[in-house]
Amino acid sequence: MGVLLVWIGWCAIAHAQVSPHAAPQIWALQSLGQVSTESSLIRLRDVAKPIGTVPAEWESLGALVVGLLPPDGRSLTLERQRIADALSRRVGPTTAIRWSGPMSIAVEASVASTDLARQQNSAPVTPQSSVSAGTTTVAKPDVPSTLVANPRSAAKVPIQRTGFQQTTSLPLSSAITASVVVPPPTAEEPPLPLVATATRMLRRGQILSPADLVLAPLEKGDSTEGMVLDIASVVGQQLQDNVYQGRPLEKLNVGAPILIQRGDLLEICVVGGGIVVRTGGKAMEEGSHGRLIQVETSEPRRRLLARVVAPGKVEILTRPPQTPARFSP
Repeated sequence: MGVLLVWIGWCAIAHAQVSPHAAPQIWALQSLGQVSTESSLIRLRDVAKPIGTVPAEWESLGALVVGLLPPDGRSLTLERQRIADALSRRVGPTTAIRWSGPMSIAVEASVASTDLARQQNSAPVTPQSSVSAGTTTVAKPDVPSTLVANPRSAAKVPIQRTGFQQTTSLPLSSAITASVVVPPPTAEEPPLPLVATATRMLRRGQILSPADLVLAPLEKGDSTEGMVLDIASVVGQQLQDNVYQGRPLEKLNVGAPILIQRGDLLEICVVGGGIVVRTGGKAMEEGSHGRLIQVETSEPRRRLLARVVAPGKVEILTRPPQTPARFSP
């Protein structure tokens, strides 16, 4: 039994020595922190370089597409880890890649390509343009193969043209297609209505002045029903509720100013038959101009209904006594 175990172990060692599977290759790549490119396609050789011995496969791998620059000239940031993961899946388990350098790579368009993009974006678009409403398929340039390093950032690229805006979806695969959605031209929308809007925080009980309000456009889709459209119509009115800065003023938020508060001492004028009798009293409730409120006279103490005519002053109108009509025989 012991001889059998020794023989099995020797066979395993011999098989390991003559195994055709060689040790995995080790590459060393360094990411570049900030680069510029003239092409809108970002390739692996633009953002990384080999260190030491250059592998034979680098010529083809360096042409792999790892990103796409926005056509409006904005820069793009690529994560080194995403590029490393995608490249590892590409080369397979027989090759180990050791990375060094910055974790994030900033890629920007060169001056020449930026000027060209601006000229293209500033070109007028006519109805006879080749871009129309719907989906347009753009042929893929002559690219050896594609490496998707950052699918999320490369999935949608906004393109702005004079007069309209379109969104281009560019999935980085063996066949690049661009779905260009161009909205049809719409008629000019009418201007939004103007409503009275608070210029600052307005508190309940405050008397409105012209400086408290400004005419501002109403939000799209909102109705002007119940809104104050004329500032002059509410100047001098009193707020019934708090109104925050930037909020439209509603008609329910304002009312006539309160001239008499509950508990105020009053001058009560009893008017009737050309005679005016004045006495003192107390307000039993608050009221604005012209409103009927309950008051209580001092001597004797009686509760009556009186009309508010001024701050601290109410009026009671009485009918003059009527004499019965006399008929002659």
